[in-house]
Amino acid sequence: MTWSDFFSSQTFGVIIGAVLTAGFTWFIEYLRAKREEKLYLKRKREEVYLKLLDLLSEYTELHRDNKTPSDIEIKDFWEKHKKLRPEVKVYASQHIEEWFSESLKEAFYGITEGQVNSLAKEIRKELGIKD
Repeated sequence: MTWSDFFSSQTFGVIIGAVLTAGFTWFIEYLRAKREEKLYLKRKREEVYLKLLDLLSEYTELHRDNKTPSDIEIKDFWEKHKKLRPEVKVYASQHIEEWFSESLKEAFYGITEGQVNSLAKEIRKELGIKD
């Protein structure tokens, strides 16, 4: 059998078909993995943002009606803040991370419910959630 016979044979056609199928399968799996990665990151970001808003809402609740929270409540708040900080650094956008850091520097002066609502609005805009 010569090379010209091999290239015109069915075996060559099967080999080319297998290579093309493997290439397309790899490409489709690559695209699927990228899409799943983006979806995973979006879900993690949503999860972190919900925790962040919950934490800030809890803080405003502690100080509602000029109430002075107990030391245990404040300690509990700062422990939750400390646990959330790495997740915010990894998953939150830079804008939200900066807002989180700045707002908690001012925490002793009090975060208002309006600030929490404006942050929620920013988060909805970032995630593409329509009002």
